[in-house]
Amino acid sequence: MEPKLISVITPTYNRGHLIQRAIKSVLDQTYDNFEYLIVDDASTDNTEEVVKSFEDPRIRFIGYKENGGNAVARNVGVENAKGDYIAFLDSDDEYLPDYLEKAFNKLSNSKDADFLWSGTRTVAIDRSYTDSIWIPKTKCHPDQFLYQLHVGIGRGFLIKRKCFSDLRFDERLRTAVDTDFLIRLRMKFQYTVLEEILLSINTQPGSVRSDFSEKKKSYDIIIEKNKETILNDDILRFKWYYKLLWLSLYDGDIELAKKAYSIIRFDGVKPTILYMLFKMFPKKKAIQLHKQLSS
Repeated sequence: MEPKLISVITPTYNRGHLIQRAIKSVLDQTYDNFEYLIVDDASTDNTEEVVKSFEDPRIRFIGYKENGGNAVARNVGVENAKGDYIAFLDSDDEYLPDYLEKAFNKLSNSKDADFLWSGTRTVAIDRSYTDSIWIPKTKCHPDQFLYQLHVGIGRGFLIKRKCFSDLRFDERLRTAVDTDFLIRLRMKFQYTVLEEILLSINTQPGSVRSDFSEKKKSYDIIIEKNKETILNDDILRFKWYYKLLWLSLYDGDIELAKKAYSIIRFDGVKPTILYMLFKMFPKKKAIQLHKQLSS
């Protein structure tokens, strides 16, 4: 199979102290027919200086003056990409040297699949790690990622260019960007899994933040997009509206919480217990109790 051009896209924001290893991991690939687009979402640190210090003609730096968010940065990367295949790498992660080669060979030789993901190694701050390869239990229908999704777009994804002909990241979202995109990607296209550990995900201190307001907004939008499918399936209805319920309660959005609760109030006792916790106790205490009950 003749090597095709792969566009690797890294969105970044204030990661000048971390992005070097991501860049080096791309430049060290055994597959060398690639371009590397780094989209800087209005960083205020030395990210641009670090990127340009590599002086490799395959790197294309795209800088923006106003912060638009992860979805905007990824869309900018896609719109500027020239490759037949598109891959995404987060700015604090790194490919193993043969990721692009193995991903291209797997996807280009697959008759049915239009995208894939690989296994990942999640590395903690103390350098301990865990390996994971998510293999879905079934490929039965295009709505399957509404039921179960355990990967994000930065987890070793390689996607054929044709998938982006009418598909983009939703720029209204600041969180759950990957979830929304992958649900829609799967509805139109088939996948395969590269069952090897080919990506390292580096955990950063303070990298996980609980912005319940943004999460609530995102899940409300995702539900609205898939409302008919979700409402007509008992499993999906509970899964999505229960999450929207607790996110709304955590954020103090009582009106949206009432809306979510009204839809699943008769789907077992969990929604009522959760709803009553926030009626009976101050929010901080209710959140603590809910986490204890959920653990």
